[in-house]
Amino acid sequence: MTFRDGFLRARGQIVFVLALGLSTGVIVWLERLDTRRQDEVRQQATSGVVAPGVYASREILLAVRRAELAVQDAPDSLEATAALVTALSAASFASALDQSVVRQQVMPLLPLLEAADTPLATSALSLASVAFPEIATIKMRPDG
Repeated sequence: MTFRDGFLRARGQIVFVLALGLSTGVIVWLERLDTRRQDEVRQQATSGVVAPGVYASREILLAVRRAELAVQDAPDSLEATAALVTALSAASFASALDQSVVRQQVMPLLPLLEAADTPLATSALSLASVAFPEIATIKMRPDG
């Protein structure tokens, strides 16, 4: 058997080894790309660029502040109270505010929502009951 005959017989194995080497090279290249992206994200986080979670927390805190101002302007307003309870519950979920502080703010608002028999009040109470399961004063009306 000549070298040429052996080379022709081994062409399947040669193609396999070449494909294996090429695929290994592609995997290493892709891993390096992913590592570079992670490094860029780390650099952006340390350079002051706001991450999406921080942006969401800022938006939630802005919603809390706007709802607090609305409640200050109209303390008996069901809409403002429901907005504040909803915003505070979202702040609790996002860990944007301390849960014990949020609970202290929500507790005095619940009687107004419990007295109202509207979908808005029920929705705000539902969200508060999910955010603060330990609040026993929340009454969900079965008649809807």
